[in-house]
Amino acid sequence: MRLIVRTTLWYSLLAIFVFGLGGVVSFVLVRDAIQRETDWELINDLRYTTRLIEQGVEAAHLQSRKTHITPLDGSKVWHRDSIFTDTLIYLKRTQQLESFRKLSVTRPINDQFYSIEIVNIIFEQDDIFEVVSQIILRLFLFMIFALFIGSILISKQLLLPFQQLLQSIEQFSLKSDKVFPLPKTNIREFKQLNSFLGRMTQKARNDYQTLKEFTENASHEMQTPIAIAQGKLEILQQREDINENQLALISDAQRSIFKLSKLGSALALLAKIENQEFSTIKQVNFSEMVQNIVNLFQELANFRGIEIKHSIAPNIYLKIDSTLADILVTNLLKNAIQHNIQDGWIELLLNQNELIVRNTGKELSVSPDQLFTRFRKNNQSGGSLGLGLAIVKKIATSSGLDIDYAYQSEGQVHEVSVDLNQVKPKTETAALN
Repeated sequence: MRLIVRTTLWYSLLAIFVFGLGGVVSFVLVRDAIQRETDWELINDLRYTTRLIEQGVEAAHLQSRKTHITPLDGSKVWHRDSIFTDTLIYLKRTQQLESFRKLSVTRPINDQFYSIEIVNIIFEQDDIFEVVSQIILRLFLFMIFALFIGSILISKQLLLPFQQLLQSIEQFSLKSDKVFPLPKTNIREFKQLNSFLGRMTQKARNDYQTLKEFTENASHEMQTPIAIAQGKLEILQQREDINENQLALISDAQRSIFKLSKLGSALALLAKIENQEFSTIKQVNFSEMVQNIVNLFQELANFRGIEIKHSIAPNIYLKIDSTLADILVTNLLKNAIQHNIQDGWIELLLNQNELIVRNTGKELSVSPDQLFTRFRKNNQSGGSLGLGLAIVKKIATSSGLDIDYAYQSEGQVHEVSVDLNQVKPKTETAALN
């Protein structure tokens, strides 16, 4: 939901509360105003009636539907102040009871006491409520319409720096040396946001560059001592004065150094994927690439007594970095061969929607949820580094692909599927302090 829409909704809810409260207050004020006006009219009618009686007009001639005058015995009554009350009177014209306001008073006029009652019709509270409700509702609808239109027009100008800043953030790249564009604004909050983002992006680029240099240097510098150690171990192997125990120790050391070399290369590859250094995205003939990789692994599979069956649909193209695509398929096939069983099989299927690699193998000793985690592997004592599927998962995530694992206990069949229906690639962002 857009910010301006959410803001408008909150203002609308506030307006409902304000207009509801305003409607109650308006109802009370209008009712009291009508009552005061009616009372004032009744007092005026009383003054007019009293004046006519003082001028000699007989009380009987002043009797009407709204005025009732009754002469009283002066020795038995007291002067009574004006009393206002609400009453109901049946009207023949409407054939129903109507609300009236009544003024009752007892006064001496020309040495004679009179009981005077004057009534006047008033608006019923239901009528007042209906009128006030209609007025409030119309004002509310007009205000909501004006608020919605006004918010759209104002937001285009007021939130323009914010929209420009969002565009700059979307286009920001750690690998780019371009200055992070900050929109000009006179709003203090946006200035503070610009200042913070400027510092944050610069720090992110510095940290990225430092990490990139460290990864490259570490990967490069590790290879030199590893190569030297391997060379010296090979020289030791060629000596004639070493015994079988020493030769076994040298072989173990060579395997450990080889494993260390592979580990450094794999970790460096993961770092490059996470840093999005593989950014040459293009349409790749995935069918042709998969077929070539299968051909490369065919001899190794045959040597281990593993049969590779494949069904590859032609002319399937994928928008991905070709290097990453090659690593993804290679690691899947290498993993299927390495964790297979004697006289096992591998089945590879490729169609427009997915790539599936099935293979026989021992049951997992780890949770399937941890299979794509670094340094998690089924056989902890094997030669695997536990990074093959982690690299596959990282490539799939950065390329907008979904990857899943399933196991069929019947036949001990493992299945890794890659959904080729690409979504927006997921990127990982790190918080900067």
